[in-house]
Amino acid sequence: MKALFPYLHWADIVYKTIGAERERYELMPELNGLLCQLFSSDNVEFSIFCGTPCVHQKITMQISKGTHILGYAKFCDNNEIKHIFQREKETLDYLGQKGVKSVPQCLYNGEWRNGITIFVQTTTKTRHSSTDHRWGARETAFIKELHEKTKLHIPFEKTDYYRDLCLLCEEVNNLQGFDTKPIVNGVSKVLNSYTNKEVNFSFYHADFTPWNIYVEKGSLYAFDLEYAKRSYPPYLDYFHFFTQTAIFERYLEADGIWKLFQQHKNDIKETGEYKLQGLIFEHIGYLNLGQGMHEQAINNYRESIYYYELAGDSIGEVYGCRNVARTYFAKQNNDSADWYANRGLFLLSDTTNQVRSSLFQLLGLIAKDNKQYTEAIDYFVSAIKSSKDKNDGLRYYL
Repeated sequence: MKALFPYLHWADIVYKTIGAERERYELMPELNGLLCQLFSSDNVEFSIFCGTPCVHQKITMQISKGTHILGYAKFCDNNEIKHIFQREKETLDYLGQKGVKSVPQCLYNGEWRNGITIFVQTTTKTRHSSTDHRWGARETAFIKELHEKTKLHIPFEKTDYYRDLCLLCEEVNNLQGFDTKPIVNGVSKVLNSYTNKEVNFSFYHADFTPWNIYVEKGSLYAFDLEYAKRSYPPYLDYFHFFTQTAIFERYLEADGIWKLFQQHKNDIKETGEYKLQGLIFEHIGYLNLGQGMHEQAINNYRESIYYYELAGDSIGEVYGCRNVARTYFAKQNNDSADWYANRGLFLLSDTTNQVRSSLFQLLGLIAKDNKQYTEAIDYFVSAIKSSKDKNDGLRYYL
């Protein structure tokens, strides 16, 4: 529909109907020269979008030559947004170094004049590009590539995810008029699950939605990586895409989103992406556990184990077993907790993996709860010996 707008310029009846007037604008010579230089063109044309109304609103300009879209330029005079521009430049440079081709390249980020900063990027978008409003194979392939090319094995406390959870804890008291207990409980469960452990995290777009992607010649491309993070749990972009489209395109609230997700799970199953399915059920388990819904969490974790097994991801299976064991222990079902913890140890071929230490600790807690103190001590000693972090090992002495 946007392609028809230029033709309205010549329709006098439109101007009379809406009370508009014709105006002519052109780029300042120095800005025109900069853009021509960046895009290696002798002339450029432009169209302007004043930005989505929000705290980080900025003017965006589409740069073209005839019917060929060359790229985009964003303008701001706000210091906070300037910082966001710089962070996006670093993000695009980082992804370029990692070999990710389905994102723009930053051509320029710097002060122009009178305190105004310009951010300029490339695009492969054309007049024939489309977008996906429903999750499919292209979206799965995109976030899978992001994970494979950017995955990190690092301590949880050194991740962006940990830092952001800590910031959320600091700010939660400022949420006046809201019941913050579910947020606090959810964050606590996540922290308890990951604290003092090595994690396999990767890149997170953080605003992966139909309005920030496009499809060109069958391939999916993403842009607007202003809020991206480098070390988050893999495939979280699926949840963001799903919830944002449910809210803004289907106008659903929490209960409706959950019901929609139950229907949507079959779409994910049809993709055959078993590891993605395992991760989805694992994180749903965390959400249910945070709400105190133990049986639902256990079922989610069991589903994750099933899909990790199909994916050939033995470490995912082990973590699934540990999650089930911890939840059973929280329910004081020690027999089931003991079975799943031992199952996790049986599946763990890598004796150096940090999860081995936490499984021994859990078995120690179960034995202690059963008043089998000698066995508990043996398990805690094994946990200490298995721990890579000697400071972490001290907590088993306690």
